Amino acid sequence: MRQRGLSDEDIRFRQALENLRYCSCTKDDVELLLSRVCRPGLGSTLLNDPLLRSVSIITARNAHRDSINALRVEEFARLRGTPLVSFVSIDTWAKTKDSSSVRRAQRQFREVVDPMRASNNIGPRMQDILWRLPPTLTDHHAGTLSLCKGMPILLKYNEATELCATNGAEAIVVDWRSHVLPNKNNVLDVLFVELVNPPRPLQLPGLPPNVIPLTRTKKTVRCTLPIDDMQVSVSRDQVMVLPNFAMTDFASQGRTRTVNVVHLKYCKNHQSIYTCLSRSSSLLGTVILDNFDTVKIRGGASSALRREFRELEILDDITRLRTENTLPSHVRGSTREPLIASYQAWKGNRYVPTHVHPAIDWRNMSNEELTPEPYTESATAALLSVSATQTASTSTTALPPDASVPRAAKRPRVAEQWDACPTKRIKDSSAYDTDARPASIASSNIVHRHGITWDSFNWSCAYDSLLTILVNIYIDMDSEQFDLIATGNRYMDFLRARLPACLTDAEELTSMRDVLRDLLYAAHPTTFPRTGRVMTAVSDIMACLFDSPTNFGESAMLCSFCATNSPHMIDVARSYAWSLTPAAFRHCFPGQSSITSSEYIACLLSAGVTAHCPACRTINPVRTVLTQPPPLVILETSDAVPVRPEAQIRLPVNESVHVWRFAGAIYHGFAHFTARYVDTDGRTWYHDGDVTKQLCIPDADILTNSVAAGNARARSACHYIYALSH
Repeated sequence: MRQRGLSDEDIRFRQALENLRYCSCTKDDVELLLSRVCRPGLGSTLLNDPLLRSVSIITARNAHRDSINALRVEEFARLRGTPLVSFVSIDTWAKTKDSSSVRRAQRQFREVVDPMRASNNIGPRMQDILWRLPPTLTDHHAGTLSLCKGMPILLKYNEATELCATNGAEAIVVDWRSHVLPNKNNVLDVLFVELVNPPRPLQLPGLPPNVIPLTRTKKTVRCTLPIDDMQVSVSRDQVMVLPNFAMTDFASQGRTRTVNVVHLKYCKNHQSIYTCLSRSSSLLGTVILDNFDTVKIRGGASSALRREFRELEILDDITRLRTENTLPSHVRGSTREPLIASYQAWKGNRYVPTHVHPAIDWRNMSNEELTPEPYTESATAALLSVSATQTASTSTTALPPDASVPRAAKRPRVAEQWDACPTKRIKDSSAYDTDARPASIASSNIVHRHGITWDSFNWSCAYDSLLTILVNIYIDMDSEQFDLIATGNRYMDFLRARLPACLTDAEELTSMRDVLRDLLYAAHPTTFPRTGRVMTAVSDIMACLFDSPTNFGESAMLCSFCATNSPHMIDVARSYAWSLTPAAFRHCFPGQSSITSSEYIACLLSAGVTAHCPACRTINPVRTVLTQPPPLVILETSDAVPVRPEAQIRLPVNESVHVWRFAGAIYHGFAHFTARYVDTDGRTWYHDGDVTKQLCIPDADILTNSVAAGNARARSACHYIYALSH
């Protein structure tokens, strides 16, 4: 705890921060925090203290950090009467499509422009543009550093951990050595900085105490140009520091600040606000710039976060008992789950250790809240066990391996227990005869969902995640409706022919995936590598599978300058996979940190695509009107365009409103794709071809929790999939 003051205000501040940690601030807590809000236009005097002028402001966004730094660098040099010197980087064109870029992101490396050139030297005009870009658009590797002696800076690279020169360390500029390029620009050779409050005192030969030299570091950075968000890859040689007049909430972690100036208006959630405010050592040293949304710090934390806090409290109590040698020998476990289970078997599920915050006290919580989250490893082991399957929940009825569950309309729904190493099964012809099958069985009786095992030698996770969702949509969707998905598309027609056999034989799913890979490789060998540990972008697979031969929308542009109305052919009207550019997102929703699925589609259809007028060449938005309801709607999401998925989306088509249900999500991270599927009863199923193999296991509810839908096992959502409802 950084707040050790004994005054009444400091005690109240500590209590407010503790409540804020659990998103449970009271009315008094909110009033206390609002008392530290600075409103200069309304006569506030909080900023009159000269000490505040040199303190780094904590803000939520990198763009705001760069803007504050740019303004205060000039102010700092002017007030001190010190000349400001600008140092540029040494840039060359870099290789764009290297293996590390492919593994680091699903599709970003394909979006980087690799210009044709005779050499890697950058022309003067482009170089000037690159130097002017703020660090936010250059992977935090500044093209131009404006420095003066005495200026506070922040290290952005682990220069030398043995010298305490680590990423995020604060320092002050002491001196530098530089040279001048032929174009009269200065380039840093060595920057001498004095570390601020290092963990241990330093003394290098020939230098004052705590002063260390920093040299240029060459790094490949992705620069976003102010031309339709075009990205280029540049090899940049520069000293990796930034001015320290502002920092993000992420960079502020681990610091204790006597004077803490924060800007909370654009913080995403209570955790971000807590990170900013908990850097303060006292209430009087805390200054909040501008108002902030107090709703974010009230109402309680999410169910997943409350569960995490509960388990940490239990683990803390186990550690205390073990330290005191009072822990029974039967309370043990090699991982968190069995250890907590053995503890609760001893104490009971509703036992709460002392000193637990009331916001997470679980004595009176519902049984559903206390039900353990299905960990991937244990849930997989349980599903592979017949006995575990037979003793699932009371609402889940296990069916024999050869049982079939009727699918809507014509196709069967099979709820078989697949083995880890499936064997051949005798296919029952009655499974495909709708007249011979019993009445429809609710999807709540299905004990698991189908998935595909990952090929670890020839990486297949992009195919596994998409096909897992598709095969389960096939099970739940009306047959006539599913047949409308990209009718005439050779790849979808192939899948439609193979899917019925996949419901009764796990090996058929793997075979179907491999043949699909062969077909795509034959058509596009560079985009779809067939062998080796190489990533394939799931977006590229969607572009092939979900390209409809017939348009389901009409797109046109009405010029605002000359009133020319011209039709346009764009992907939105013929592909189910939709993508909103960051530029369109910022144009349609300025100041918003995220948008809902409905807002995403509304922006995409009305202003998500722009084109030149054929008559006057003015740029105008292309508007799309749906003429047929697409069976699937897939929304691409990213950090640049964050989406909060809704349980349903409603769109007008031909004077009637159609509904699409949230059917699943695909996740990417650590060079691997995973998936979640949401069935028609609203239950969530998780699939990771490397862990769950041929199964989908029950998972946390994402239908009503858009925050939980955004991440799965430390991987971020990249696509949300909606299926047309009956």
